[in-house]
Amino acid sequence: MTRNRRRKRKKLSSSSSLEGSSTFQDEVSGPQMAFEDSIDKVPSLADVWKVLTEIKSNTEKLVNDVDLLKVTYKGLQENLASTKVQVDILMEENKSLKSKVKSLEDDLSKSKAHSKEIEQRLDDVEARHDDLEQYTQKFNLVIHGIAEREEEDNVENVIELGKLLNVNLTRGDIDIVHRLNTKSKTEPRPIIVRFASYNTKNKLYKARSYLRNVTSHGLGPGKIYINENLTSWRTELFKEVRKVRKKYHNGKAWTVDGKIFFKPELTSKAQRIDSFEDLKAL
Repeated sequence: MTRNRRRKRKKLSSSSSLEGSSTFQDEVSGPQMAFEDSIDKVPSLADVWKVLTEIKSNTEKLVNDVDLLKVTYKGLQENLASTKVQVDILMEENKSLKSKVKSLEDDLSKSKAHSKEIEQRLDDVEARHDDLEQYTQKFNLVIHGIAEREEEDNVENVIELGKLLNVNLTRGDIDIVHRLNTKSKTEPRPIIVRFASYNTKNKLYKARSYLRNVTSHGLGPGKIYINENLTSWRTELFKEVRKVRKKYHNGKAWTVDGKIFFKPELTSKAQRIDSFEDLKAL
């Protein structure tokens, strides 16, 4: 029985070795078949050539792009250099223009100062001329409201006006008298009188306040007003002063020897108005 068991063991061992050898063979044959399959999948020459062609094309494109970038960069550098030159030129021109502008501003400032000086001189000349013109008219009075007649004696009219105001006048007191032309067609033309002396003129002018008490007279149906003979400039100024006076209930405006005065109220201090600027300050 022992021998038989040994024989069985030998058989078993031999059969086991066969099975083992078979497994080993399978393991060896597996990689070999895989290798053979991989050999079958090796790329062809055409595929390799295609890949190389694409690489070459991409490389050439990159080279061209690099060359284009180099050209573009060079152009940018040249443009930058040219722009810098132009900027430098413009900066120099700007400096020159600033200098010219500064010179022109200085000239303009001098011209303005000179113009202002000339304007002031002209104002002074006009003022002196107006003063001189007003001085030549210091003997004159302008009388409004005396009715016109076909045959009239204006010297006698002035003498009659003096009688109404208790001022004795003679023909010798009156140098020149005549009517002034006006645009009004309904009111009588005013009479301008040049007296032989300033005192005579002044007496009649101061007595003008009594005209408020005169209710009837033979010189006409309307009210009579006596004003100084002002220059055209002072006439316009006095006209504006009277407009301002109307804004006040007890406002008063008058002239003395061509000088214009204004009082907004009876108790106010009289203000002398020498210009339209003085009028604006009221």
